[in-house]
Amino acid sequence: MKRLSQSVFCTGLLALSLILSQKVSHAQTVYSTLTSYETAIVGLGSKNLVNFDELNASPNNGTIVGRPVFNGDFYKVSNGVAFASPSGASLFIAPAGSSRPDSTVWNLSNSLSVGRFPFDPALGDDQDSLNVRFNSLQCAVGFTLVNATTQTAEFYDVNNTLILTVSAPTDYAFNRKYYGVVSKVQLIAYVKIIDNVANNDITYDDFEFVPSGTPNGSSVPEPGFAGLLIGSLVVMSGWALRRNGLRGHRSKVSNESI
Repeated sequence: MKRLSQSVFCTGLLALSLILSQKVSHAQTVYSTLTSYETAIVGLGSKNLVNFDELNASPNNGTIVGRPVFNGDFYKVSNGVAFASPSGASLFIAPAGSSRPDSTVWNLSNSLSVGRFPFDPALGDDQDSLNVRFNSLQCAVGFTLVNATTQTAEFYDVNNTLILTVSAPTDYAFNRKYYGVVSKVQLIAYVKIIDNVANNDITYDDFEFVPSGTPNGSSVPEPGFAGLLIGSLVVMSGWALRRNGLRGHRSKVSNESI
């Protein structure tokens, strides 16, 4: 009987350890380079890519003056994503090859600008925060910030619950920082990129995201953590009660025999 009780107890401990390890595996994974993120999302499903390179962003004159405003809903139907400035600032497409006053190219490819471009002599909103909302829930979202410094990104689920906040990583390439998150269980509904740095214009590029409904991308419903934990505790409590009962019975038998 003692061996059986020990076996039940060990089973309870094993179940509890599996639950705790399961919670760790459900944590989101953050990637700070485009290459590492693209490697991580292989097999999750068909990705969507929005990098603005197919758009005509001419002329390459380094300013938003005279440039058409970009419609933030442009990719909503084709790619399932919409962009908007929380301050209501206009969006523009910064052309590839845009350069600093010293002729150093800061923008290697077309990118999305909130208000004026970096190094743009035009006056305008330099608070470049951006809201990114998806038509469906995503299990992975990644993007590049160009000319960024300490901007942060907040990832939210469909219930408006903050999943995690990603601080600014180091540059993975010249003048480019990458923010990539894989979240297979707590799916991503939208992202807020927060620009809290005055007089530091930035742009956005390389949005890659994987809808959860695509093949191999959706999460499988699993038993709730609380339910599994309670079940394990019940098993362990049952073992403890049974053990105490056996001890009491043995004590009684011993007393009667005296």
